Amino acid sequence: MADYKIIKGGKTEYVLLVPESKDEFINFAINTLNDTLEQSTGVRLPVVTKADGKFVSLGKTYALEKLNPKLTYGRDGLAVQESDGNLYLYGESDYGPIWAVYELLERKVGYRFFAFDEIKIEKREEIDVTGMSVSY
Repeated sequence: MADYKIIKGGKTEYVLLVPESKDEFINFAINTLNDTLEQSTGVRLPVVTKADGKFVSLGKTYALEKLNPKLTYGRDGLAVQESDGNLYLYGESDYGPIWAVYELLERKVGYRFFAFDEIKIEKREEIDVTGMSVSY
């Protein structure tokens, strides 16, 4: 099995793929993901609406449409799914991508939110998403 590290050694080959029409929910998810990754690893993912290489797809992008997952998670449902080295963060509602970002950060970055002035973010050298598949 190949290793899929979205960040390794202070570098990334990945971009953050977002829908062409971004709303406040996607913007919040973008900022939360990139700010936390930067605090943990020193790396931000470039934000794009079209990707030629490796990507982390956030929300209802054209790449998610090609993957064609069955969205049956409900209003607060989420999915974090690695497929062919790319990572998909999504859900049925506007909140789904936000919850998916938090799920990824908790599992792979050691992100813990205790209160608005008490957040733990572990320092990491790499973020490995190989085989990641979470949905509920």
